[in-house]
Amino acid sequence: MGDPLRSIAVTYMMAGAGAIVLPALVFAAGYRRWGWRARVALVGAATFLVFQGLLRLPWQPAFSAWATARWGVAAAGLLASLTAALWEETGRYVAYRAAVRRPRLADAAAMGVGHGGFESAVLVGLSLLGTGIALLALPLLGAGGSGPGPGGGTAPGPGWPALPAEAGPALDQLRQAALEGGVLAPVLALVERAAALTLHVGLSILVAAAWVQRRAVLWLAAVVIHFAANAAAVALAQMGYAVAAEGVVLVMAGLTLYTGLRWGPLLDAAAGWDGPTGERPAAP
Repeated sequence: MGDPLRSIAVTYMMAGAGAIVLPALVFAAGYRRWGWRARVALVGAATFLVFQGLLRLPWQPAFSAWATARWGVAAAGLLASLTAALWEETGRYVAYRAAVRRPRLADAAAMGVGHGGFESAVLVGLSLLGTGIALLALPLLGAGGSGPGPGGGTAPGPGWPALPAEAGPALDQLRQAALEGGVLAPVLALVERAAALTLHVGLSILVAAAWVQRRAVLWLAAVVIHFAANAAAVALAQMGYAVAAEGVVLVMAGLTLYTGLRWGPLLDAAAGWDGPTGERPAAP
């Protein structure tokens, strides 16, 4: 394997490890600084597992295929973004009603880190690690598949003698996609995880405020923000603007977190802490 592909493989593995370790580091910092509770973070992780892993992802591929055939790729992408937002934000609300009924700001933040951290580690981190390991293992699997031919065409290669014939095209596609994306692709994936983790914390605080204040509009705002972030990222990436996609998500995540933090004093007051002055804060 040439040096470029090796460098790309190592970058994928580093990005995967980063996506797994980042939520743990953020939680450790929050635990020491603000007293985040591990139980609440685990509730957030369980929320993602149940409402995404068990209640949405099993039927999502078939639904996307049906939506694509009926309305096209763009509409199917928008529907996927919408269902993700609805299922996850509803899951958060149910988790507050069932398991964290009087959330402080620290609890809402820990819930968001647990929710986004599970997604980051299990869905993204392990996938990036697997891709990196697969790229590193290519030399052990055979000589390689097709490559560039004269005149810009494709010339047949020696194939993958150590594997069944049907595995060759998939490996060729993996290698070609890795070379086209370069080291930027895994780096952007890690940046996207950092942005998504920030977004999940902000959304978790908004949904906590929706539960505590009995304001459905805050839950609806969380759904709309979640949907908009997903849809913008997917649309820009499909148009070839991967860097812009992550930039948009980063900005939306920062604004969402800022907005959510403004509800923090009300969450703490509702949980029994009225602040150093003893005065109950007004709604932002």
